[in-house]
Amino acid sequence: MIINDFNLKIKRGETVALIGESGSGKSSIAKLLLGFYPPQKGSIAVNKKSVGQMTLRELRELIAYVPQNAYIFNESIMENIRYGRIDATDDEVIEAAKAANAHAFILEQSQGYDTIVGEKGIRLSGGQCQRISIARAIIKNSPILLLDEATSALDSESERLIRELLNVMARTEQQSLLLIACQL
Repeated sequence: MIINDFNLKIKRGETVALIGESGSGKSSIAKLLLGFYPPQKGSIAVNKKSVGQMTLRELRELIAYVPQNAYIFNESIMENIRYGRIDATDDEVIEAAKAANAHAFILEQSQGYDTIVGEKGIRLSGGQCQRISIARAIIKNSPILLLDEATSALDSESERLIRELLNVMARTEQQSLLLIACQL
């Protein structure tokens, strides 16, 4: 996909949704923003600094990314959320899970936050995996939250909970939200 003459400016606390047909370039924009490949023309700037002047690590520290298919590791729920910020305390992980509407289902697991979820979260539903992924993004506390089709293929209850969360986050003005191809 070639993206021509595309300009986007998002202010802190602002929510922007990119919605379009499959193949229209929405995920390509996310990949450009994440530094997976550089723009051939033009530039991308975050906080008025060109991403070309940043290391990939610096750029990605500014972005919390929730993909369509969240990757869940064969670890405990606690550790899966903590991957957002390795030095997070248990209390911070629990607060992030609460914010992501995940706390209640986590407590229902056989060992709560210490439950091992299996490779790719095989022991959890898609909605539960997605809420863990969102908790991981919340705990990272980056200025940009990028959700790439984060609600596609979810059951209606999980989608409702995630919409609720996004509405709360949009009102906090702490992060800028870029929602890609969301079904909101």
